[in-house]
Parts: sequence; C-alpha cells; structure tokens
Amino acid sequence: MKKLQIILLIAILAVVGFFAWKFIKWDRSGNADAGEEYDTGEDFDIELADQIFELSDADLKGKKEDGKDTILCLGNDSFAWDYDNGLCRVLAEKTGADVRNGAFPGSTITDSDEFSFVNIARDIAEGDFSDLEAPAEALWNDNYNFQHSLETLRDTDYAALDTMVIFYDAEDYMRQRSPYNPDEDKRKTDTSTVAGAYSTGIGLIREALPHVRIILVTPMLVLTYTPEGTPTPADRYDYGHGKLDVYVDQIVRTGYEMGVTVLDNYHGMTEDDNANGYLADTTHLSAAGCAALAEHIKKVL
Repeated sequence: MKKLQIILLIAILAVVGFFAWKFIKWDRSGNADAGEEYDTGEDFDIELADQIFELSDADLKGKKEDGKDTILCLGNDSFAWDYDNGLCRVLAEKTGADVRNGAFPGSTITDSDEFSFVNIARDIAEGDFSDLEAPAEALWNDNYNFQHSLETLRDTDYAALDTMVIFYDAEDYMRQRSPYNPDEDKRKTDTSTVAGAYSTGIGLIREALPHVRIILVTPMLVLTYTPEGTPTPADRYDYGHGKLDVYVDQIVRTGYEMGVTVLDNYHGMTEDDNANGYLADTTHLSAAGCAALAEHIKKVL
C-alpha cells in the first residue's frame, strides 16, 4: 500500500510540474492576442525570449507601396563595424531586401549625444536631421561612416519603409549606463537609462510611422575586462548597474510593452564555448555571427 502511495505521489508531482512548466513558457511568450508565437527551438538549445508582433490593417493603412522591401538598420558597432561587408550586407543577401545602414559607430541607446538612439528616433519622427550635420562633419576625417549614415537617414523614404531593425550591442553596459530607473513611474521616461531611452524612442517612431514594423534585437553575450585586465563574459561581471543579463531583461520587457517584435540575440547564440566563432574579437560579430543573426531576422521576416 505504501509503495502504491509513493507511485501516486510521483505521478501527481509529474503532472503538476508539467503544467507549471507550460504556464511559465506561456507567460514568457507574452499576451497571445498581441502577436504570433515564434518557435526557434530547432536552432538553439534553449528557449529564446522572441516575441513576434504583427501590424494591423489600421497600422498599414496609408503606407506607400513602392514594389520592394526596404529595411532600415539603426544601431552602433552592431551594424557600423565592418560597415561595407558586415551584418547589413549579409542581411541584404539573405533577404533580398534593400537594406540601409543608419548606424553610428560607438553610439549608445541612452541619451548622451546627437548620435544616441533616442535622439535619432526623435529626428526620424520629426523628419529633421539638421542637428546631426555639424557633428557628422566634425568627424569626417576620423570616420566617414557618420556622414554616410546621416545621408542614409536623410534620403530614406519613410512613407514606403517596411521594416526597421534596431540593434545596439553592449556599449551602454560597457559605459556603465543604468539599465532602468527603479522608480516605476520614471522607468519609461528616463532617457538616461536603457529602458527609458528605448521606450521613448520607439514610442516616437511608432506614433510617426505606424506602418513600419520594428524589430528590436537584444545584445549578444560579449566579453569585458575586469580592473585587473582579465577578459570575462559580461554575464559574470557587474560594473555597478547589473550584469549584461539585467540589460537584456529590460530590453525584452520594453519591447513587449511597446508592442514591437523582439529577437533574443543573447540566449542561445554567443556562449563561453562558441564566442570565438561568433565574435571577431571580444565584442564585434564575426562573419559566422553575422550569418547566424541575419538568418534569425530572415525567419521572422
């Protein structure tokens, strides 16, 4: 009798555990009414925090049709490093789309200068990029790509734009910018933080360009250096505002809240044992890394 009770108890625990796991998985996927769940388990060993949001007919109303797919990429070295042969070129080859590079080297998500994401988003929403002209010209001799990206932003036909891919690497983590304001009332408005800058900038773009599908890509796992100069994965080192995973969690949450597609580039891609394959150095994507991420974006598109 005692043996039968033990067997029944094990069976009950197994059932409870199964449904608990299903609930956690459902909860991570967000509101089912907001978008289509996207399964990428065939390529990665763990579940990604991807969430796909579809644009409604009302969003697409008034979009200018030009007979081609156009993708505008906003970011920092994620797109701007190896400007001509990096991620934008690979993405264009895989999708067949007109992929435009509007990234600025070394820029941040948080509000720091004219080239930060939140300021670029404001310029796009207002259709005025004049504040970038003098800074880009001042950097002409050091890096012409600032001028090239400015021209891209200025020449893009936003009425016909299909997709915007926003991908900033771990620069804000490296510069010790705060991932979020602990005051919940300021979490979405404090543009000196990653969550506040993304919430504000994405909100401006969505209001001005409701027909543009936004894909928000999280940073990948990179290597950083301790004060002693020892290289270490960024998920193991805290500069004072949290390890890199804290930043990723805030980016994923913000994307869900703003109703944009989120691609989890952190879990299941660069890890300790494959960083040398996906990274060209400690922070930049290699050719293999670009191919893997471009394939991930292509599946969503």
